[in-house]
Amino acid sequence: MDRHSLIGNLAEAMGVNNPIEVKYDESRYDKETGTFYCNGHIITASTIDKAIIYFENMYQRAIQNRNSVEMALIYELAAESIKKIKSNPNAVNHFICEGRKY
Repeated sequence: MDRHSLIGNLAEAMGVNNPIEVKYDESRYDKETGTFYCNGHIITASTIDKAIIYFENMYQRAIQNRNSVEMALIYELAAESIKKIKSNPNAVNHFICEGRKY
């Protein structure tokens, strides 16, 4: 059973007669507002900027520790990927965000 069906069945079990069908569109970045839409989440420009700063800071910490070279690369990749999305919104045309739900 997929996640969508499981949620629908749970809603029905709790007495919801007609659970609302929710489908997630492809992720997209709205350059005008600086907002990223991902799996039904709205990620604001402020949060995106904080994420870049966080990953850059973690990169700097990891690069100082010779045992954390792989983590440094992961943090660098994350920061640079977010920057790429901001600079080229078309880069996410076929990207589907399937990350964790919070």
